[in-house]
Amino acid sequence: MKFKINKIRLSYKLYAGFIPLFIFLILFGFYFISFIKKIESSFKYISNTYDELRIALKLDQTNAFLADTAKAFILTRDPELEKQYDSASGVFDDLFTQL
Repeated sequence: MKFKINKIRLSYKLYAGFIPLFIFLILFGFYFISFIKKIESSFKYISNTYDELRIALKLDQTNAFLADTAKAFILTRDPELEKQYDSASGVFDDLFTQL
């Protein structure tokens, strides 16, 4: 006995087409949301790493400035260099606590 598709009501044919499509769209939506969450967590990790590297670079630059200022102060005994060293030392301490 052959099954004839022409004898099936139109509403059943539409349900047979739309229900799998609807299920597929729901599954794709869940996949897409999970993928977006993974991307968001990756961006957060990259942002945190960038912030840490930026602070480390500022710390290195401040350390080099402190070393140069200390050397210049030892040679010249200029009180202005001592003030610069003290202010840069405060910046260095702030950066070190941020890291």
